[in-house]
Amino acid sequence: MSLKPLKPVKKAYVYMVRRQHLLVHEHVDYPDMPLALPGGTLEPGELPPLAAWRESVEETGLDGGFGNLRLIGTDVQVHPKHRLKMDRWFYLSFPRRPLPASWTSWEMDPSDWHEPVRIRWFWLPLSRLPERSWTRVLQRHMRRHGLAPGG
Repeated sequence: MSLKPLKPVKKAYVYMVRRQHLLVHEHVDYPDMPLALPGGTLEPGELPPLAAWRESVEETGLDGGFGNLRLIGTDVQVHPKHRLKMDRWFYLSFPRRPLPASWTSWEMDPSDWHEPVRIRWFWLPLSRLPERSWTRVLQRHMRRHGLAPGG
């Protein structure tokens, strides 16, 4: 029996950083889902920075809230069980204007769900980053530039 080839998936994410805090979200109606970054799946033919910008604005509702995006790293993840090969781009951004401490928005077209999903955004201290695959690129960037969390 031969395995199906891996399906290529391309994702782009934004590390929005403000005063030693990272913008993350949780799924309000699915509390077992892990914390996540703004971002998501590239549309066919879409460039990664444009996808990161589009997905972040769609998910957060912050049209004009994101500053310039700077690519700080990429990675590739293979998920044999789901037959996926995921190429991921990670961008760093800083708010262009004051943003609330937390807010709720709706992700109207989530790629992993069939219905809109309510998500709560908040600022997580960089010193409390969870052990997730998406934290590695940011931590590597911070070490490379001598930016210790909390400092």
